[in-house]
Amino acid sequence: MKHALRPVIKALDAKELVTHPDLDVNISVSCCFCEILRVCAPEYPPYNHQKLKAFFEMVVLTFEKLSSASGRSYTEMGRVLETFNRFDLSLLMLELQSDGAGLKLRLFKQFLTVYGYLFSSYTGSVCISDWAVN
Repeated sequence: MKHALRPVIKALDAKELVTHPDLDVNISVSCCFCEILRVCAPEYPPYNHQKLKAFFEMVVLTFEKLSSASGRSYTEMGRVLETFNRFDLSLLMLELQSDGAGLKLRLFKQFLTVYGYLFSSYTGSVCISDWAVN
């Protein structure tokens, strides 16, 4: 499996994608990143701590930009949050050597900010209690 995903993992790591200014690109990269982590982690972590932090930072920044986005964007980020929840990616975020807890706190605050908008257009299974900080 890891050999089959290697080209995708490498392509997703392109700096141009992680720092792209377009919200739709950020959302697509966030979705792909979460799916790669879902498939690979924890048995085969596809990225080192520095790259994971960069990806998680991009996910948080993307979610922070979401307050001015369209309904489709909310639906896609709802899927990202559902993946975070279902596969405990927030725990992986907390394990980061620097500022993992800060990233989770920022994501949680933004989640609360856009909660009403997100779930008026998303029918997934993410709820506030899933994001409680232990």
